Amino acid sequence: LHPLFPGNKPDHPAGWWEWSDQGLYLQSAASLARGSLDPTQHHFPLGYPALGAPFARWMPADPFFIPDLLLVVGSAFFLWQIGRRLLSPLPLLFFFACFVVSHASLLSKTNVIPWNTLATQCALLAGVFTALQPACFRNTLLLSLTAGFTCFVRPADCLPFAPLLVFSVLRLSSWKERLLAAAGGLAVVSAAIAATCALNAVVYGQLHSPYETYSLGQIGFFSYPEAEKLFVLLVDPHAFFLEKTPGLF
Repeated sequence: LHPLFPGNKPDHPAGWWEWSDQGLYLQSAASLARGSLDPTQHHFPLGYPALGAPFARWMPADPFFIPDLLLVVGSAFFLWQIGRRLLSPLPLLFFFACFVVSHASLLSKTNVIPWNTLATQCALLAGVFTALQPACFRNTLLLSLTAGFTCFVRPADCLPFAPLLVFSVLRLSSWKERLLAAAGGLAVVSAAIAATCALNAVVYGQLHSPYETYSLGQIGFFSYPEAEKLFVLLVDPHAFFLEKTPGLF
């Protein structure tokens, strides 16, 4: 077993790759498997831990192995289908190979270690794939359901679905279809948001999970000025993230 596999590192007995997040995912999945909504056992939105809960008793060291494997394969499938709209199979396969080789370190961290972004990554790629399908009410509804699923896993990741939904609605042939699809999509997404808030209220006694509350106030979503955030992102990330490389510029 890898030395950083759960349980193999004394100072992180329940976590992957020394990240505390994975220990919290494991704790939450195990608690859900016992049918417990004890708020002390949960920290993140419950959508991702719920994917691992069915496997928590069977594979307690890594209950996310099977769902994460399916999510990664799903992401690759949808990325391939999107790419096939632009390239034939051989050039696309070459592109995939270059991507895997050049991003091996990043992919090993983001697609092997359990993260709730695996679920939203797959959902967003599925959303792009769906938005590019022939325009119809059914596809717009599927896109809305995908956005709703994302809300249960990581609510902020619903935002990229907004332009996809607008694009999908505007592609419909008549204003009657557009209005019906827009109303249906808004109803589905609103129901998912309401259900997520209600679940948080039951478990945490508030509309946001502790992770979201902490993120909003402490780790940069709104905790420092936008101009400084752009400077960190584009020019010099060292001061905040201790990165030696320059920003995107």
